[in-house]
Amino acid sequence: LAVLSGNASVRGAAAAGYLRQLAPSQIICTGELVPEPIRALGRADTEGELTRHVMARAGADSARILLLRHGTSTREECDSLLRWCRARGLRRLAIVTSDFHTRRTYEAFRGLPGSEAVELQMLPAYSPGYELE
Repeated sequence: LAVLSGNASVRGAAAAGYLRQLAPSQIICTGELVPEPIRALGRADTEGELTRHVMARAGADSARILLLRHGTSTREECDSLLRWCRARGLRRLAIVTSDFHTRRTYEAFRGLPGSEAVELQMLPAYSPGYELE
């Protein structure tokens, strides 16, 4: 199970719920960017670290959550996840992202050479104020 960076409170909470349903063997939070409000506080927590924190507050074991500190865009994060899967021989990956972002993420991942070797499942995180058409 991988959680893309951004909107940590929404994506992290959704991912914690999916953990209870799916019981994945691996948990990954991506992203290397430090959000400006965090930097303004004099801290350097990446978006991945913030997501892990939200997941831990929702009951996930933070020791089981790997931080993949690569990527500043959806495509870069998908590329890092694909390389991570390949290096470990993993053939299945579920990605948590905002509901309005699932199609873009799917297309970014599938646009990478060799991505067809990984079975991909998109798991939406409900975004308040956004309605699917």
